[in-house]
Amino acid sequence: MKTAAMRIPLLCLVALTPVGLRAQDAVRAAEVKRIFMDFDGQLKSSQAEPGRRNMAVTPSVPEQWKPLGRTYNTRYFLPSDDVVIVLPDQGLRDDGASARVNIDFQTGYARLLGRRCAVVVVLDSLTSQDSEARRIYAAGMQPTVFFAAALIVTNPLARAIGSFFLGLTPPAVPTKLFESVEAAMAWVATERPAPVVRA
Repeated sequence: MKTAAMRIPLLCLVALTPVGLRAQDAVRAAEVKRIFMDFDGQLKSSQAEPGRRNMAVTPSVPEQWKPLGRTYNTRYFLPSDDVVIVLPDQGLRDDGASARVNIDFQTGYARLLGRRCAVVVVLDSLTSQDSEARRIYAAGMQPTVFFAAALIVTNPLARAIGSFFLGLTPPAVPTKLFESVEAAMAWVATERPAPVVRA
């Protein structure tokens, strides 16, 4: 019998639909649907591997954040349609496999939305992040897809993980450390591209 976690990718696609999908976006939608369908296989294989069971989730979520979906180890929320809050599960050891699933989720959403997004990543629940994960995130943070990345660090371990990421594998988009989501959101607003005015 399929678990709820195995059905997550299809639920993600349903959750994404109201955010801004238009009828003429059929090609983009098909591509993103393929990305999310791919998560089924990744989730099933990850659940079969030792040490890859779902972890306890503890970060609190304000009511105004709209649920976007989740991967096998991270929840996603939208405070606005072009800003994605990334909440890794408590105790996550972020490795290459984890990074590939999560960067695919983030870029998939941006492509579905049809414009660049920012991510606000709460690093406090991580226990580690390896060099492969850092390389994958840095390579995936492209200016054609994202306009900013904010890393929330409120404890010494999270600050160390964030500092390693910025120091060793700086991404190609503006990226900064913050001690609160509110401060990060205020900065992200200053980085948001101006609307394109059509004549």
